[in-house]
Amino acid sequence: AGSFLEWLQSSDGHYLSKEDVLRNIDEKMMQAFRSVAETKEEYSTSWRIAAYALVLKRVAVAMT
Repeated sequence: AGSFLEWLQSSDGHYLSKEDVLRNIDEKMMQAFRSVAETKEEYSTSWRIAAYALVLKRVAVAMT
């Protein structure tokens, strides 16, 4: 997320404060955690398998 934010700032000339960058990264990490947690519960599986399942779902959607 950090590299993406750096690229975004460079591409449009809009620079974020350190606090804004950290808040943005925190939001993205929390959303990713929640998504994996939901998948873990949905399939009653380990964190690792839940992360793999979530990625595979996203790839399948992207390919359709």
